[in-house]
Amino acid sequence: MKKQNPAKELTDVLIVFGDDVIIFSDKSISINPSTPVDTAWARCYRKTIESSANQLYGAAAWIKEHPQKIFLDAKSTRPLPIDLPDASKIRFHLIASVNGVSSSASLYHRKPRGSFEIDSSIVGNDHLSHPFSIGNLDARREFVHVFDENSLELIMSELDTAKDFLDYLIDRKKLMTSGKRVLARGEEDLFAAYLINGDDQSRSFTGKGVGVSISEKEISFENDLFSNFSENPFYRQKKKRDETGYLWDQLIDDLITTGTSDLAPTQTHGEIAAALQTMAQENRFWRRTLCEALNTARAEIQADGLSPDGLARTIAIQERPDIAYQFIFMPYIPGENETEYRRKRSCCAIKQCAITRQREPSVRWIISLCFCSTPEINNSIDLIVEQVEAPLFPNYAPVGNSYTNQEVSEYGDISASSWPANHALADKIKKKRKP
Repeated sequence: MKKQNPAKELTDVLIVFGDDVIIFSDKSISINPSTPVDTAWARCYRKTIESSANQLYGAAAWIKEHPQKIFLDAKSTRPLPIDLPDASKIRFHLIASVNGVSSSASLYHRKPRGSFEIDSSIVGNDHLSHPFSIGNLDARREFVHVFDENSLELIMSELDTAKDFLDYLIDRKKLMTSGKRVLARGEEDLFAAYLINGDDQSRSFTGKGVGVSISEKEISFENDLFSNFSENPFYRQKKKRDETGYLWDQLIDDLITTGTSDLAPTQTHGEIAAALQTMAQENRFWRRTLCEALNTARAEIQADGLSPDGLARTIAIQERPDIAYQFIFMPYIPGENETEYRRKRSCCAIKQCAITRQREPSVRWIISLCFCSTPEINNSIDLIVEQVEAPLFPNYAPVGNSYTNQEVSEYGDISASSWPANHALADKIKKKRKP
C-alpha cells in the first residue's frame, strides 16, 4: 500500500472486514547467538517491535484522515479498490509480526516453542529489561498485538476465517487491557485457553476456568496448556469435523468466479456482493454446520432420488435472525438448455423465499444457493438474493419452537455442536494438570 507524494509504504497487509480494519506490519531480524541477550533483545525490540508499532500508528492515522490517498503502486496510479469504513465507525486492529526471534526466545525461556512470554504489566520501554516478553507497547495509544512467527502461524491456521481471527483480536485486546495483570508462558497457552473456555458461540479466555487462575489483580494461564490440549482426542475430532466447512470456502470462490447475477429480475450486483460478504462473515463453526446440512441434503437425494420439482432446504439460525440460507436442488435433463435450466432453478429459489418469509418473519436477507442434483452432469451454481425491506408481521412473536444451533427444514432438525462432548474435553484437560 502506498501513500501519495511522496510514495511511501503504508503497511504490509491491510484487511477490511465491515467497520473493522486489520493492519499488519511485518519485520524480520537475525539474532547472533553469541551476542549478550540484553544487547540482542534491545536491538530486536527497537528494529522490529518498536519500528512496527510506529508504522502501525502512522498507518491508522493516515487511513482515518486520508482514505482517498491510498494506492496499490508506488506511482499512485492504482487507488485502493475497496471502500474503507467511515472515520466515525472504523475500528483498528494493529498487528506487529516479528520473524527470526523464535530460536532465541526458546533458548532464553527454556521451552520448546519459541514464543514471547506474555506479561501485560510490561509497558513501553520497560520491555527493554524483559527479554522476549511482551505486554502493552503504549498504554496511551491503540493496542498493538505482537506475535512471533510461530504464534501467528498457529493462530491463523486454527482461526482460519476472518470472523474467527477478528474475534480473537477483539477478545485478546480486552483481556490485555482489562486492568488486571495477565501472565502466560507463551501465546500458545493463552490461545489454548481461548479455544477450551467459553461455548460454541462465545469463546472466552477464562469462562470455564480451565487452565487459568484468576485473582483480584491477576490472571495467569497454566504452563504447557497447549501441549495437553493439542494431544486431546476431542480436539482432533473437532479438527476432523471442521474439514467439512472448507466446502463453504470453495463455494464462495466458485460463486465469485462463475456465479451469475442476471437470473433474478430485481437482483442487483450490490446485493450479490453483500450476500458474498455475508457468506464470508460466517465463522468456521457455522461454515461447518451449514455444509453438514448441505451434505445431508445431497445424501438424501442420492439415497431417495429427487422429484422433478426439486428440493429446497432452508437453514435459519436463532443467533442470526435476520439471515436465512436456502439450498435449492433441481434435476437436470441431459441436453436441456443451460440458460433455461438455471432460470427454472432460480425461479424455484424465488418461490421458496416467499415460504421462508412466512416461516421466519424476522428475516431480512435470504441467500439461496442453487445446485444441480447431479453435479457430475451439471456442476453450475447460482446465487439468488432477496432483501426484505420490512418484516411481514412486525408484531409477530415466535411461540413454541426455538432453534439454536439447528437447521430448520421440512426434512427435520439437525443439532450442531462445535466440540464433541465439550465438557468432557474440559474435564480431560483438568485431569492432565500437573500437581
